[in-house]
Amino acid sequence: MQPTPADLAAFAGREIEQDQATKALEAATLMVRAYTRGRGFNPTHYLEIEEPDLVAVVISSASRMSANPDHTRSETAGPFQVAYGSFDGWTLPELAILHTYRRRTA
Repeated sequence: MQPTPADLAAFAGREIEQDQATKALEAATLMVRAYTRGRGFNPTHYLEIEEPDLVAVVISSASRMSANPDHTRSETAGPFQVAYGSFDGWTLPELAILHTYRRRTA
């Protein structure tokens, strides 16, 4: 099972460019695969996720990545300042899921 750009747009509640959504999903999938050391993924298809809870982690983290793709921290124009959110790592609910797949001891 692989999350699609349509899944990402539905989760985010906004339109996301197809190319941007695809790149965010791929990056999030690669990070999840690396964190879990491949657990929860199909061993014959590198980026195919077998577990639905890992799909949820990919979609939620990709949503944060696609919201601020250039990772701008803030912008200032005269007296106005805007601070943007960005992907700064996994959230606690995401970590709770990821830790169930990661081997943490020798």
